[in-house]
Parts: sequence; structure tokens; C-alpha cells
Amino acid sequence: MNVVFEDNAGQDLFYYTVRDQQAELVRKISNPQVATFAALGESLFMASGHGLLSKLSWQGVEEDLQVTDFNGVVEVSSNGRHLLVLLNDGTLILVGESGSVLNRVELGFPVREINLGKDDTVWIAGGDEVLGGYQVFWSENFRDFRPIPWPASAVRLFGDHEGIVWTVNSRSEIWKLHRLGEGNMPGCRQNAGCRNCMFKQYGQAQQVASTSEGFLVLDANSSLKVFASAESKVPLAEWHDVGRFMVS
Repeated sequence: MNVVFEDNAGQDLFYYTVRDQQAELVRKISNPQVATFAALGESLFMASGHGLLSKLSWQGVEEDLQVTDFNGVVEVSSNGRHLLVLLNDGTLILVGESGSVLNRVELGFPVREINLGKDDTVWIAGGDEVLGGYQVFWSENFRDFRPIPWPASAVRLFGDHEGIVWTVNSRSEIWKLHRLGEGNMPGCRQNAGCRNCMFKQYGQAQQVASTSEGFLVLDANSSLKVFASAESKVPLAEWHDVGRFMVS
């Protein structure tokens, strides 16, 4: 599992691999001055505050930074196979590892956050503000973006390899959501007041990710913790003063 995170001051980016319960630093990039970032293959894609998207090989030096043809970039996401790019005009673009455009669509609603799920589902927090954050939309074909029925809401989200989206709402609670809404998760509503899809044991969270290799939580104290699974209590790795992260 590859983990990239920014320090709380936004001064440095760190790239770690987590294997066999050990975290190893692969690369540190000083003063990147980026608004958003995502790793794809052997490269890190970074968008500046001016919307320019650049590409840097993990094996190269900062002087090898290549500016891509994408302008007006406000957010990027990657699942390790493809790159998802959101432009400031609401255009969403799917990009291959070679940099070629595979698909694009113009979204008809405001976007707060995007995520390219491990199963290639596109997840979006946006649309109308609702209790707990924003609506959650999903698409498997890059055309039809369907909302998860209310009370689904999120400000941050991450799609796992099983097609489930893990969210953080405006109350900093971690929930996992089924794309068809409540009552569709296996074992759902077997008893009154079921909260099996809410993960209180991690406290208040800023960001969450769930992969086949681990479960990651950025908590309210800016500590990023990697667990073996969502049910684990002891972290395999932990970093402090983290601003945000991505995993591939």
C-alpha cells in the first residue's frame, strides 16, 4: 500500500510504502506548493493554486517536474490505475496512466469532493447541502450520476474495492454507505437502532480510506493512523501533524 500525505503546514509531501506492518519512506518533496495531489503509477500529479497540473516521477528530482496540458484543475483523485481530474468549470475527466483522456463529462451540480473508487466507481460529494454535509453521487459509466438516498451525506469520501463508499460527515463521524441507500448493507437493520455502519471507535475524523491492504483514519488531532482493517484497534503505522493524505 502506498500512502502520500502533506504535513499540516503544507510545506512537505511524504511518500511511504506500508508492507508487512512496516512503513518505509520512499520520497520527501519539500515546499511543493500544491492545492491537491494524487499518485498514479510511478508519478505524482500535483495541481497548483493557479490550476496548473504537473507530473513528477518518484524516481526523478524536483527539476524534472513536467507541466501537463490540464488547466483550471481544482481537484484530482487516483485509484492507482487511473486519474480523475476536476476542472473549475465543472468538467470531470478520466485520465490514463500515459496521460491520455479516456472519458469526460460536464457535471450539472456543485462539487465539494471527488474520489475514484478502487473498483473504478466515481464518487462525488456535492449538489445540495443536507444535514451532515452534501449529497453523495456515484457513477459506474461516467455519465449517469445518481444520488444515494437521504440521509446519506458527506464532506469527505473514499470508494473501496467492494463498491462501498466510506465517508466523513460534517459532524466528523465515519460512516460506510451502500450506493442504494440505507437498508441494503449486508446485515443491515437486524436490530432496532442499528449503527453498524458508523465507526465511533476512531473518534472524530477529518478523512478516511479503506483498502484491501489497510484502513486509514486522519483524526481530529491531525494524526494519520493505518490499521489492518476497520475493526482493528492497534495501528500498524502512525504519523502526526498531517494535513491530508491519499492512498493507492
